[in-house]
Amino acid sequence: MFADVVSNLASKIPVAVGHSLASSSALHELLDLVDDAITFKPVDFGPIQYNVERTITRRFSTILGDKISLEVEQEALKKILGGIWLGHTSLEAWADKVLVPSIQQLKASLPLSMEETLAARLEVDSKSENRTHGDWLPSRVTVMVDGQ
Repeated sequence: MFADVVSNLASKIPVAVGHSLASSSALHELLDLVDDAITFKPVDFGPIQYNVERTITRRFSTILGDKISLEVEQEALKKILGGIWLGHTSLEAWADKVLVPSIQQLKASLPLSMEETLAARLEVDSKSENRTHGDWLPSRVTVMVDGQ
């Protein structure tokens, strides 16, 4: 299919007086080397997703310890994965700039001594949709304990 399109276009473009690309032996050699399809292998996002979740969980437990478990919402995870795939910011740099301050903000709002185990949830902030300078990662996330 691609070769047919190139051949059709080539016959209409003059190369030199009295010649066309279709009659050029170089064009025929090129067309012989062209496949009709380009096949891309699918990307397995599983290992990338695992790395993102592990990094988020480590940062979370480093700051808050084991008394609070963390659930990362799937929508947030998708946006973070997409941001890493498309953007120019590394996961580590994003975690330092965006994630850690949100976790520290949650820590400051919790009582100093907790007797019970709590569950927290990470969400992408609705005001985080501004994309600038090739940065596709969320600019704000919310980490909250249910009931707060």
